[in-house]
Amino acid sequence: MASSVQTPLSSLNRRLRNICEREGMDYGEDVLDEDELVRRFRVATQMTAKTIRGVMSEIKRAKTVDLCFLIDGTSSMRPHIEGVRDSVAKIVNTMVRSRAAPTGIEQLRLAVVVYRDFDNPTPMEVCQFTESPDKCVDFCKNAKAISGAKHDPPEDVFGGLEQASKLQWSKDAGTRIVFHMGDSPCHGNRYHSASMRDSYPNGDPRGRTSQDLFKRFKELGIDYYFGKISRHTDQMIDEFCKDYGRFITTFSVEDVSKIAGSVISSISTSVEENVEKSKLGISRQAKLRDYRLDGGTPAWDSLPVLQGTYLVYELPDTVEDVVDDKPLVEKQISNVRVKIAPNPFAEGSERIAYFGQDLFVGYGDHRARSATRRGGRAVSAPRRTVVVAEPTPAATPTDIVLKEYKYLGKKQNTLERYKTACEAQTVAFYLADQFNSLTGPLGEPPIKFLKTKALLLTSSKGLRIMSCERKFFGDVKFVKFSNNCAYSMQSAAREVSTSGVDPRIVGTVMAFSHWTFQRTDGFLMVVDLQGCICEDGTITTSLQKSNDAKAAAVKKTKTKKVLMTDPAIHCLDVTRYAPLNLGRSGMQAFFNGHQCGQLCRRLGLEEVTQPSEKKYMDSMWIFHMKSICAFVSVHPCGIEIWIPHGRSTWK
Repeated sequence: MASSVQTPLSSLNRRLRNICEREGMDYGEDVLDEDELVRRFRVATQMTAKTIRGVMSEIKRAKTVDLCFLIDGTSSMRPHIEGVRDSVAKIVNTMVRSRAAPTGIEQLRLAVVVYRDFDNPTPMEVCQFTESPDKCVDFCKNAKAISGAKHDPPEDVFGGLEQASKLQWSKDAGTRIVFHMGDSPCHGNRYHSASMRDSYPNGDPRGRTSQDLFKRFKELGIDYYFGKISRHTDQMIDEFCKDYGRFITTFSVEDVSKIAGSVISSISTSVEENVEKSKLGISRQAKLRDYRLDGGTPAWDSLPVLQGTYLVYELPDTVEDVVDDKPLVEKQISNVRVKIAPNPFAEGSERIAYFGQDLFVGYGDHRARSATRRGGRAVSAPRRTVVVAEPTPAATPTDIVLKEYKYLGKKQNTLERYKTACEAQTVAFYLADQFNSLTGPLGEPPIKFLKTKALLLTSSKGLRIMSCERKFFGDVKFVKFSNNCAYSMQSAAREVSTSGVDPRIVGTVMAFSHWTFQRTDGFLMVVDLQGCICEDGTITTSLQKSNDAKAAAVKKTKTKKVLMTDPAIHCLDVTRYAPLNLGRSGMQAFFNGHQCGQLCRRLGLEEVTQPSEKKYMDSMWIFHMKSICAFVSVHPCGIEIWIPHGRSTWK
């Protein structure tokens, strides 16, 4: 196992190079000249700040919502038209007016399209987008629920979809939704059973196709949801999924009292997905990988053994080392052997995840613990490193999960990006240990982050890079507590209500983010918290299944804990932890949605509405090329101040 200590200079050059190359600039050789390094640091910071402003603008746009109710207006649907009328106020109050609005929606406009069939005397009624709920209510009161003369079950669904696409969708609405409710399919035998009587069995008499209509929906960025009332629409939705190119979420709204909750859920889902896309800043030129999800157990005996190298980081010694940008010790473990499933079993907004097996002993020993804890503070101590000169074959493989980024394109799958994610999770792991030393005596469940590595695999097809961590075991639910922007405790509460998680755990997790901010004096904050809750031994890891005596003892301990993965870090030095570091804007977004609970108060955390100017100054630490710590601050007037050998703040 080879160890290397990055110098502060090489670490900073590496970050600045990554930022410049992401912006299409040639960085050239590493910079040794101090003045030139400062200049490049300033340029990279300005470019990153501009990117963050763009991301925050897109996030704000994602929280501006246009919602269209698309309703079958025949006689059997009268209760559902009235259900929309009765649900409007609840939807608006929940999503916009309430302080506990789960998605933080800034604006909601409503429209209603009521369609019938071709022979109906009033085939279509439309209420254009409006911010006035009363207009929608009045429209629904006056909308007629009448059937045509032919009395065949199918309706002019295509006419309704076409009219919805022609509404005056706002260019400022980053989230656009059509919530469709109907109890009858569209015309055409493709969309319903052959036994159903249809006046137009060959399809729409006006030549419209679902392919063209859903192509238009995708061009407009419209998310389509369906409120199911009867089984007669099942085949139609199956065919719509093919033409829409994505799974269509359906809600059971046969009981009209479920309309409001279903619509609120659809809005929340779309807003959160659009926020995720915005914060990732995925280039339009980036291409989605071609993959197929497969959750089955791989046939391991038939899969090849792959040889690669792990890249891991040691934990920092102190919180101050993290703040002061002391580079983490990097280690490489060569000649590792793994097996990887051919298809991913799950996907997130950023990455896809594969089942895997590590075939060697010592998986859990690659990262050394390098500090002694006393009273909740880490103090410098001689490093204790477990050296694995060569991995040795294991009697039983370790089950692992490997992840790679979903998109292909420039800077999407670079080693730098994987290394940054590993560094962020290593720092989060360390800070969680510090937090647990304070909350453990208070009876709070510990927060743990999985240890992560970057795996480098070289083959005839080139270099493949993946992140790697142990697999969760047991029948547990993965819970999203927060993201890196605009996801509040109320959002997590929805997850809690559906998964049966102790609400106290939500408070512990949110207090952890708040504590990381205060412990670093407002310099950084760990966010994007997600993982599984382990309770009463219902979940174990491969390490706990090993023959190690200590691991066996851990397995017998029946206590709750939260196992986390894939965090993000907001930091005032925006050159660090990219691309999910949204700097002070991300921190502000957290506090906009955070409500201090009992644990925050017990830990003495200050309530923050708008962090002070001193903490939010555009200042950051870099290391002097001669390894002395220097503070750099850019005054609004452009004056640079260097203060070597220590930290300072503006007076």
